[in-house]
Amino acid sequence: MKNLETNSELAFINAIDVGLLSDLPTEDNFAGHYMYMYSDNGRDYFKETLTRDYISCTTGETLLEYGNRVSTKVNNFINELEDYIQRGKK
Repeated sequence: MKNLETNSELAFINAIDVGLLSDLPTEDNFAGHYMYMYSDNGRDYFKETLTRDYISCTTGETLLEYGNRVSTKVNNFINELEDYIQRGKK
């Protein structure tokens, strides 16, 4: 079951990143109005909760790719913060 949750989370992140869904509640395509249904043949499928219409987008990055991307961003932030702190000590 954990794998399904992970796929669902990544599918939503990808759908928002590519503009299929929005993270803004005021938008018609707000992700909260959709349910993740499944992924098949390189596509993620979502169903709108009221109309029951399906939408889809190309499957995004894998969990490992996502983790690596986030890890890189965190490491870059830490390095920038350390540089900022060091400049302040001079």
